[in-house]
Amino acid sequence: MDITPRGTPKASTRAATAGTETSTGKPGRSRIAPTVVDLGNVSLLSDIRSEPLAVILSLYITVTGELDMLALGGIEGIDQGLIAVVRIAKGRSADRSDRPKWVLPIGCAPSASAVVCIAADRGAA
Repeated sequence: MDITPRGTPKASTRAATAGTETSTGKPGRSRIAPTVVDLGNVSLLSDIRSEPLAVILSLYITVTGELDMLALGGIEGIDQGLIAVVRIAKGRSADRSDRPKWVLPIGCAPSASAVVCIAADRGAA
């Protein structure tokens, strides 16, 4: 399947490959590109690293009495809303740019630099 610069399959190629068998022997299915698998693995590792931290931090803040549950819910709602806006902006910039693969490193750079700063801070303490 050919991909156009806008990232959508060409109509003629999609129709031509709809009924063909692939190397897996299953009709209409193709291999997943290695780049997609790599991005999925990076996303999985990033989620594994960040999700437990969010849960533990929420428990810590409410148990120590610094915030009540309503305030914590408001903060987490704002957080999820900002994440959604950033994801939409990243997807839009990837669709509009000539080099959509550059959006990922630019988006992951703040997270990676934060991990480095936290590790350096723990080493200094």
